[in-house]
Amino acid sequence: MRPVGILPVNKPVDWTSHDVVAFVRKRYKYKKVGHSGTIDPFGTGLLLLCVGPATKLAPFLADLPKRYSVTAKLGVVTDTYDRTGQIVAQNPVGPEVGPKIRDALMAFVGEHDQVPPMFSAIKYQGKPLYELARQGVKLDLPARRIKIYEIVPGDIQPPFFSFDVLCGPGMYVRSLVHDLGQELGCGATVDALTRVQIGDLTLDRAAGPKELPEQPVLLAPDQLLSSWPKLPLGELEAGFVAGHPISLSVLFDRPSVDSGQMIFGVGRSGLCGFGEVRGGKIYPKGSFV
Repeated sequence: MRPVGILPVNKPVDWTSHDVVAFVRKRYKYKKVGHSGTIDPFGTGLLLLCVGPATKLAPFLADLPKRYSVTAKLGVVTDTYDRTGQIVAQNPVGPEVGPKIRDALMAFVGEHDQVPPMFSAIKYQGKPLYELARQGVKLDLPARRIKIYEIVPGDIQPPFFSFDVLCGPGMYVRSLVHDLGQELGCGATVDALTRVQIGDLTLDRAAGPKELPEQPVLLAPDQLLSSWPKLPLGELEAGFVAGHPISLSVLFDRPSVDSGQMIFGVGRSGLCGFGEVRGGKIYPKGSFV
């Protein structure tokens, strides 16, 4: 039976997310491995690797809330908005700045528009923005609507300060820190970044790539996407796995589901795939068998 599931990994500093994927694929001889959202090479923390058919779930895992632990430095602005970039401005940090940081951070909680950094994996006309940025191309990027659920200020010892942030998809910590620096008038850049949580899964459940056990335990997809209903399919399992829509009305045991709801199909041996409810039917989106 082919492996399927989610492998949480603690990405080390100076590894790219692709480095982790390649390492795990080679070590365990997995044919198919993907990730559900990159971490910057200088950053560390929780990276979810999707193994086998679970790669189809990567976009849904990417939408889960994420918590980051951040250390930033005041008075420095770089082209990447982090410590790895070229310094483009240096400003004095006056004694009045420190007392303003907490309130300035809290003002970013909620929904607002954020312009992503040029050094990012977002694609423009088929090319990642970071490739264009390295070529010296400058673009007037449109702002994107993002949501920050919570910010918890930490140690504030200018020029450094730390905080935790819980956010929705598409939020760039580097842009948040850059925007905060602009608000404070002295500039700021990210000095250290760790992703400590995705959904309900925390970093203590992950090991570094070289510390993974000889036989890693893959998490079942419903452990991460716990809000998705699980529908027992009975004799309709084979049709669902083959990609045929199933009418909800013929299922004997089913919870109340709304149109647009994503669900897991449950077969004789457990989860057999997932699909979307539309118009009273379940349309299969991927098989785990």
